[in-house]
Amino acid sequence: YQCIETSSNWEIDFQNGQYNVNINRVPAFRIVESEKHRVFLADSLSGKLSIHVNEVNKSRVQSFKVEYQDVIWQFHRHLENPLTPNELKQYSGVYGCHELSTQFEVHPIDNGLQVKNLNRHLCSMDLNYFPTIHDNFYAEDPHPGSSTITFIREKNQVIGFKYRDYDGDRREDFIFQRQSRI
Repeated sequence: YQCIETSSNWEIDFQNGQYNVNINRVPAFRIVESEKHRVFLADSLSGKLSIHVNEVNKSRVQSFKVEYQDVIWQFHRHLENPLTPNELKQYSGVYGCHELSTQFEVHPIDNGLQVKNLNRHLCSMDLNYFPTIHDNFYAEDPHPGSSTITFIREKNQVIGFKYRDYDGDRREDFIFQRQSRI
């Protein structure tokens, strides 16, 4: 599941009679059923949270909300089927950010996208991203840690993307505008 607001990815696994939550592939906490299949509670490292199931389809949770202190986050199930090469092509192109004076080339790879920095002195940000939820792609890398790019649409056409990792460095404020298609 992925949270649109934070770009965080949660894996919820049921083993040995317990639900375990990994956040961005790191074990985080256990959740306990409070109301049968609708509400779950947890004590995380930083406080209590509750998880409320929103939508169930074919006996699978499609979305849920997490309430923590005064904040509510919505989570959506990852895509069930990989995107086709044709679907991935809609994201290909060169994207630039004027404020950062940098450009990225995005092109399809097997089951995902490669995002390559055209400023070669910053090539540590060359990453392979894989689809999670609609218009969102996720990458894991030791240098930046986990990160997400969220594509922006206007009139159903991809016009740019935001890089998102929410570590407080304000990268999320920069939008990379599509400059050309590949």
